[in-house]
Amino acid sequence: MRILLSVAILTFLLASCSQAEKTKETSVKNQVSSDILKDENLIKAVLKPLSRKNVVVKQVKKVNLDVPGFFTFEVTLLDKGRNVEINKYIWISRDGKYLVLDMFSIKREKDKVLIRPLAPQKRIKQLPPKKEDLSWIKKIDEQLTKEGIPHVIGKGEKKVYVIWDVYCPFCYEHIKRLSSEKLAKEGIELHMIPFPVHGKASITGTMYFIKLSKEKGAEGALKYITTLGNGNFRDYVKEFEKESNAYVKGLSEKERKKEEQFVENLKKELIKGKVRGTPTIIYIPPNEKNNMGYKILGYKPLNEVVKMK
Repeated sequence: MRILLSVAILTFLLASCSQAEKTKETSVKNQVSSDILKDENLIKAVLKPLSRKNVVVKQVKKVNLDVPGFFTFEVTLLDKGRNVEINKYIWISRDGKYLVLDMFSIKREKDKVLIRPLAPQKRIKQLPPKKEDLSWIKKIDEQLTKEGIPHVIGKGEKKVYVIWDVYCPFCYEHIKRLSSEKLAKEGIELHMIPFPVHGKASITGTMYFIKLSKEKGAEGALKYITTLGNGNFRDYVKEFEKESNAYVKGLSEKERKKEEQFVENLKKELIKGKVRGTPTIIYIPPNEKNNMGYKILGYKPLNEVVKMK
């Protein structure tokens, strides 16, 4: 209702302006430009609620895409949380009565029907990360050390923080390829920070992984979980979940609540740091003043990460 209201108000204001313009002597070219501006503002109004998700409209421009009965606009959205640009088409009917957010072309070939979305060639563009204050990750790191939770692999001046989840398939695949020898060669010290993003199962799984880390060390615990399911993620999930549930079931209520609360607090602190998902890689270059560094959502080869200045 709120979206419809904002659009209705904006449309009313623009209609009032266009009525005033009719009293003036304007060229056909200027009138067309005003119509385009009206449509662009309407599109911006419709997409404005995305700002609550930290997504803003960067640009709206009319493009020549032959769709009978419609004007086509290419919209560039900036997702500040993921630091990406998203390009998409939006259509407004030539009579100004309809706005379409998605459209598909239909092509029939004998007994087949081919349907494809109408979209720009480059839909998503990853932007270079910007430096930001990352002092909060060091506080979280210190808290894990204070609690006696092994989470560091290797020793080096290039400290890389990998925020991961025990049920993240992308994290799992990269953990399988972790090599302490390669880390040492690059002078990387890897800090593995657990972030339970997959609900209750992740809370339980993180509690169990912390227990494994205390028994086997950080590297040993990671190697152990990748042997579960013989390297197959789906089989790993089944085995790890079974072991995790058994571990938590064996805890006293007091122990369970204490460990659960620690993991919940860890999750809250990472959310405060605006971590959006896993894996997230954080790197503060050596000798960087004021803890300024980079936060990268998704995987990036660590040897490339440490080249960032």
